[in-house]
Amino acid sequence: MGKSKKGEEVDAKCSIEDDVPLTTTLLNLRNKKKKEKEITPTIDADLLEDINKEVSETEEEEESELSKQRKALQEQQKMVQALQEKLLQQEKQLDLIEQKKKGGEGQKNSSKDPEK
Repeated sequence: MGKSKKGEEVDAKCSIEDDVPLTTTLLNLRNKKKKEKEITPTIDADLLEDINKEVSETEEEEESELSKQRKALQEQQKMVQALQEKLLQQEKQLDLIEQKKKGGEGQKNSSKDPEK
């Protein structure tokens, strides 16, 4: 009798027959893995060519779509820039109008003061 890691007494008798199913199972698994490794996928040359054509066509379509989107974005950026410039011009005109109004009010007020 031997002792286990926990200190319990264990019957150390072991027969070869107990190991046979385990060994057989391990050998079967090993052989199965070898067979799986030996299997190599094969693709028909025409099928591979068709797949490659589809991929290249898809890539071309995506690139074309991206190009269109880039052009549209550039146009939108130009429009935004033009609108910003127009807004700045309108703000300047508004400032000039406000300054003229203040200047006109100042003259009216100054002309009223001498009368008083």
